[in-house]
Amino acid sequence: MVLYPLTSQRVAEYSVVASEPFPRGPAPGMALPVELHRDDYSAVRKFSGIYSVDYRLVLAIMEHESRFDRMALSPRGARGMLQIMPATGRELESELNLSDVTHPAQHLHAGIYYYSKLSDLFSSAPDDDRRRLALAAYNAGPSRLYDAQELAVYLGENPDDWSALRHVLPLLSRRYSTLHSHVWGDARPPHGYFTGWRETVRYVDRVMSTYAGYLAPRS
Repeated sequence: MVLYPLTSQRVAEYSVVASEPFPRGPAPGMALPVELHRDDYSAVRKFSGIYSVDYRLVLAIMEHESRFDRMALSPRGARGMLQIMPATGRELESELNLSDVTHPAQHLHAGIYYYSKLSDLFSSAPDDDRRRLALAAYNAGPSRLYDAQELAVYLGENPDDWSALRHVLPLLSRRYSTLHSHVWGDARPPHGYFTGWRETVRYVDRVMSTYAGYLAPRS
């Protein structure tokens, strides 16, 4: 079977889815989440300003990752409000010269910096797509996004378009091994099969929906 670059319609056929000073309070018109400690909010505003990340997007990530719980611990070992994995935490401690990323302020510093690094990986994408791609990488790891982008190019799709990538991610699963053989000369993607695409797509949708809520004016 020979596979040729596909249009967006054909991809759908393959797919099974569809520095700021510390402020004293929330921005005008914005309600501060009741679960969020005021010191943590101040740290979010500070480090978001340093790394040019919208602090409201950071709040949306925190809400979905931990419900603003400083002590949150996932079954996989991710810790804190931004659910940083231990290995990533050690790398960020070294890179940022931090002493303990489990400390709330250092944790937020490291997590916001990490998101900004992921965002930089997709600098050629339009702003909205860039946010969604970075969120997907935050959830699934950047290597999954690299595989999806490479597959998107093979299928004739724009690798910087999240609407295309969300339909390509399912094609990284084992059932599409024939497609993988044509793209990579191997029956699996370079970074392995991806079975968690549903979680990643839902994560991006939910964080962006919450982010839109933070952006909305409040009476």
